[in-house]
Amino acid sequence: GETVLHVAAEWSSPAGLRLLLGSAHASTACLAVDATGARPLDRALAAGRADNARLLLTQLRKTVGDLALPAAATRALCRMSETAGAHPQRRGARADYGACVRVLIAARAELDRRGKENAKQNSNDQTNDHSRDQSNGRSKENSKENSKE
Repeated sequence: GETVLHVAAEWSSPAGLRLLLGSAHASTACLAVDATGARPLDRALAAGRADNARLLLTQLRKTVGDLALPAAATRALCRMSETAGAHPQRRGARADYGACVRVLIAARAELDRRGKENAKQNSNDQTNDHSRDQSNGRSKENSKENSKE
């Protein structure tokens, strides 16, 4: 569920977030997922809080290591692109989405991964839609034949 770190990532100053990240539970809290599937990093990015995102990525590096950090940054970038513009502070003076993207690029987020996944998903969706349309067509034909008898 939602943790204090989720709220601080989104609404706190970097100094306040730094205090929380100094706690013994910071590693666990950085990976916590709220009811919407967001981690504290996701919440900082949604609010355009680049300084907080940078602090959280530093903590994630300590928690998951250098090898897993690009995957975490890529996940966060995908989630950020899905939720772009939905945050109530999106026009606030502190919101800097360009800086957030630069922070994720510095963490080696894969920029082309989402496009490849979407292309594959769209292809699967189209195949499923085509199969569904064909089976619906057969069902309609069968019901017409049964009603004639």
